[in-house]
Amino acid sequence: MAVRYAILLLLVAGWAPHVSGQDVSTLATGFSASGGVLVAPDGMIYVADFGVDGSGTGSSLYQITPEGDVSLFSEALSGGNGGAFNAAGELFWSSFSANRVDRIDASGARSLFASVDGPAGLAFDAEENLIVASCNGQSVLKYSLDGQLLETIMTTLFNCPNGLTIDDEGQIYVSNLNDGSVFRINPALSNLEIIATVPGEKADNLAYADQYVYVTARAAHAIYRFRTDAPDLPTVELFAGQFQVRGNTDGPLDQATFSFPNSISFDPSGRFLYTNDVELGSTTFHPSVLRRIDFGEPGPTGTDDEPAVPGSVGTELDIFPNPVSGQTTFSIVYPCTDPVTTGVFDALGRRIWVDVSPAGVPGRSIDVTWSSAGVAPGAYLVRAGGSCGTGTRTIVVQ
Repeated sequence: MAVRYAILLLLVAGWAPHVSGQDVSTLATGFSASGGVLVAPDGMIYVADFGVDGSGTGSSLYQITPEGDVSLFSEALSGGNGGAFNAAGELFWSSFSANRVDRIDASGARSLFASVDGPAGLAFDAEENLIVASCNGQSVLKYSLDGQLLETIMTTLFNCPNGLTIDDEGQIYVSNLNDGSVFRINPALSNLEIIATVPGEKADNLAYADQYVYVTARAAHAIYRFRTDAPDLPTVELFAGQFQVRGNTDGPLDQATFSFPNSISFDPSGRFLYTNDVELGSTTFHPSVLRRIDFGEPGPTGTDDEPAVPGSVGTELDIFPNPVSGQTTFSIVYPCTDPVTTGVFDALGRRIWVDVSPAGVPGRSIDVTWSSAGVAPGAYLVRAGGSCGTGTRTIVVQ
């Protein structure tokens, strides 16, 4: 397996675009479903319960109409996580605590498709193979439609791979639940690269539409996105909600608030994006609120001719020299006045060095010196910033 260490770019976390017609509304309340969200080909919304306090014991799978009517569809799950429909309209769902992925029939009954260690996100590729993120197994798996394991990709860079989606080119995107990293994997599951990270160090779930991957950042109470067709590594932008502002407020994207948004799914038309979050005031992830983002016309890009793009400057991080075999300088341009924390992390996510610089002048460079003396050769992650956003780059020690 080839692994590419890539530069990660992050837009300042406190800004979100608002395009006319893109608004958030509450579709349903009064049910408890803290797990996966999936929209069926007919527009029906399915929401699973992962369990109170993230226990992984939830058994319920709810069915919600586009008008917001809620009904219990199944009690066959055990920590209901991700779901997917195949081309024939068969429903598949992962039960995290039962270590299984099941077919769910029209009556809500389950039948075993595959045994997987802590399964999370699911998606079907163009060949009707089921791609499964295994949180406990720190891997991504590919199964044929008859349940045969075809390919596996495993790396120490995975830290509970959870969200999973596939773009129009067949590229697979997977998010780490525990550190906010997002990976791109080729269709053969033979090559992996880190391409993005989101604030709050929790990238829960992913959805793809119209050259964008959308990411729920549960700990940040917001939804982020990045372009998949960027000529260089993509910039992550705050799409909906307000960074670390918890609420259930409806309205324009830049005014709406979310409360621990978890899963995310588009309807077949691409006009509506659904996510489940938590009622404000709850400390248990129950009860749940189903929210809907209406992109209006023509769809996720928000305009007829070009996508909405960010207009503010985020945290910038440069490293020189890189690769390094001694001393190097981290040059940081930070947009806020609070102190800047710079850390170096190994491939297992362990912090091996940290520096806290005093508050500076927004937009002015802060230079931090680091020595690689005593550090084993290899690739390391450098993260610098604070509450307004983080810049991240890979450094190679020779």
